Order: sequence, then C-alpha cells, then structure tokens
Amino acid sequence: MAIQAWRDEARCVGMPNEMFFPEKITDNRFDAALKVCAGCPVTYECLMLVINLDDVDDRWGVFGDTTPKERRKIRDLMQKVTVREAMVKVHSDR
Repeated sequence: MAIQAWRDEARCVGMPNEMFFPEKITDNRFDAALKVCAGCPVTYECLMLVINLDDVDDRWGVFGDTTPKERRKIRDLMQKVTVREAMVKVHSDR
C-alpha cells in the first residue's frame, strides 16, 4: 500500500475516469486530462506505472501527463536517454 502512496498526491484524485479515458476519438480528446496533469507533483510516478507495459497493452488514456502516442515516443527514446529526459523531449515537442 505504501508503494502507491504517491497516488494520494495526484491532481486527478476524485476526477471522473472518462476524462482520462475518453470514448470519442477527436483531435482534442486528451486536452482536459492534460490540463489536470500539468503541474501535478507525481507525473513521473504515474508515467512509470505504465511505461514498462507492452505497447499493445498501453493504447488508451492519459498517464503521467502523456498520451499513448507520446508514450510510444518515450519508449523509443528510452533506448538512448533516461525516462525523465524522454519526458522532457516529448513535452517540448507538443
């Protein structure tokens, strides 16, 4: 239980899951979730929750201030740089 204590610090606590896992596929479907994630103190921990999943298992939702497409880029970059460096690169490309 202490392993996931960081979740108590997440800005998304208590928010509807639909915000982070939208059903409609639109150009801006992740905007609301990414606004919540911006400035969250535990984005790294949240990203690490899913970053090591097989890409096939990680096709949905926002985690750690990243979309599924951004996580694919991070996984590719992780061959050369750390996860934190990859996060910075992906966010600078937004």
